[in-house]
Amino acid sequence: VVSRSSRKAYDSSISRFVTFLLANHQDLLNEGFVDLLGDVSNLSMAEIRKKIRGLIEEEHQPININMKSEEHFLTWISLLKKKDGSEIGFSGMNSHRNAFSDLYRRAEADMPPDVAKALSRHFKGLGRTIARESQDGRRDILTGKIPLPMSLYKFLGKFSLKFASVEKVFFRTFMIISWNLMCRASNTVGIKFSHLLWSQDALLVYFV
Repeated sequence: VVSRSSRKAYDSSISRFVTFLLANHQDLLNEGFVDLLGDVSNLSMAEIRKKIRGLIEEEHQPININMKSEEHFLTWISLLKKKDGSEIGFSGMNSHRNAFSDLYRRAEADMPPDVAKALSRHFKGLGRTIARESQDGRRDILTGKIPLPMSLYKFLGKFSLKFASVEKVFFRTFMIISWNLMCRASNTVGIKFSHLLWSQDALLVYFV
């Protein structure tokens, strides 16, 4: 079962990849999907992507999985950039790989062994290349989210005490819970009363 957050990320990734295929390799798309998409010649790239994502969210299969699309997928992720123009990291590329694999799950089909092998071989080489470039200083050594410094955590906690609004009380409580549990904000959001227990003077939080 794919979580809601993962499904959202997969839909975003696939909509971008399908936008790329629509412009460069439309023959790899299902004819029915292209028909539903209609004429997009007068739409901006953002509008096309939004329309594609809407169809994907309605469970319309965009890509003909019987066609060889993995090479074009690998070309596409090699062209991706962050908003600041820098290259995306290995974890970002791997997220797109998971989205591509999810296309087969949605179609209730197994990924062909040669496709899986090609992706595995490419990403192993990619991982080594990125590690070498990071070691040589050609890539940022830090990837992912930067931890919240203790000094900023204390400042935000004290600053929020100056206000009595419900929003500031919620913010401070949310931040303290996330900090003490050392978890993602998405995990904190999912905490229910049924997940809470007291043990003497300690509040216990259980995650399933």
